[in-house]
Amino acid sequence: MTNLSGGLQMASPGAANRHKVPPPPTWPRNELDLLKDCDSVLGLALWRLVRDVRLWAAVPPDDRREAFRPRTDEARERLACAVREAPEIARPLELLAAVSWFPEMARPAEVADACRRVREWADERRMMETALQFAEVAALADPEDPAHAYAAGRVTRRAGANFRSAAWYQRAIGLARRSHDSVTYIEAHLGYGNLLCQTGEFPTARPYHLKAARKGIRAGRRDLAGAGHHNLLCLEIATDNIAEAEFHFRRAFELYPVRHSRVPHLIHDYGYGILVCNHASTALSLFDLLLPRIDAVDPFRVILIGNVSRASAVMRDHLRFDEARLEVARLAKLSDEYASPALIQTSEGARVLGLWDIAEECAAAALDIAIARREGEVQRTATKLLDSISVRGTTPRSTDLAPPPNVRELVRLSSQRLRKFPEKS
Repeated sequence: MTNLSGGLQMASPGAANRHKVPPPPTWPRNELDLLKDCDSVLGLALWRLVRDVRLWAAVPPDDRREAFRPRTDEARERLACAVREAPEIARPLELLAAVSWFPEMARPAEVADACRRVREWADERRMMETALQFAEVAALADPEDPAHAYAAGRVTRRAGANFRSAAWYQRAIGLARRSHDSVTYIEAHLGYGNLLCQTGEFPTARPYHLKAARKGIRAGRRDLAGAGHHNLLCLEIATDNIAEAEFHFRRAFELYPVRHSRVPHLIHDYGYGILVCNHASTALSLFDLLLPRIDAVDPFRVILIGNVSRASAVMRDHLRFDEARLEVARLAKLSDEYASPALIQTSEGARVLGLWDIAEECAAAALDIAIARREGEVQRTATKLLDSISVRGTTPRSTDLAPPPNVRELVRLSSQRLRKFPEKS
């Protein structure tokens, strides 16, 4: 459900609805939007497949044969052209085409898995609309599998479709509870907690991450428990609870396997925490270790470089600030997923250097993206930043303090852990 302030809030778990599984959200999509990602024969084929699978899922099994036309030579040729254009997903395309040709023979798990494979293929190519539609249609095709509902929640959250994301996460939690799928139950709590943080509802988000951390330990999934503490690190930094943030960083650092893929992101987030505590050069030392270890095509890279820009500004390194600022602008045009917080950091850096026009430009761009993506917390931050910039007063105080012993210890351990990861760029 949604609360009256426009945020996201899960229904209270009273006796009547504790085990009720919420329905999937209604389908508001225009399948033709797929052509924005792929304006070709393949795009048309993907559009037809989404439409067909959605119809197949909506029609009772006994009526499916009558819902579709017999296959034609034209349909076979269209499929062949699509396969030639994307041979990597030939098998899932063929299986999904068979949904309309032999609808009575299609099985929910197989149809949904084929949709998943197309979604992953689209995700790798930053085809967001395609990934979005195939994630949601997979969850409709196999409506009892919590993993597909969770994936739909995750993709819609990344796309900024917050209310749809909330509905899918809530459904995933209900389905996972009913089917005793502990892994998806934990993942859905993590995802929903992240969504609440994204909209600025930190007190509501905290219990979801705490539950995920506890359930992860009980399920023997230290990686998922680590993810819970990792998310709590970010939450506590955002709410200025630095001592609590350090506790959660230590727990996540201990729980994540040594070479877990999220470790660089964890260390980045800790680096941001010490940056806002005025230890800019120490934070920058971590960012410099991270830069060659975050893939150039990883959407997360933009926020890393945004933090580099802010740290460089505090260090009065004008050249490096300018290079980082331009790189943030370039990456933000490729993907808006992490662009708004990155632009906030660049704006903060420009303020430190007294570059008021650049600060205003970056904060305004961050606000525009945050509004489009319904990122409530970034909207509030950007609005306050623009109000401050409009005064054009003295530049904010920025000092680079020597870190205390506890921070030095964690930075040393973080640096050692990062060096176990190969350089990518």
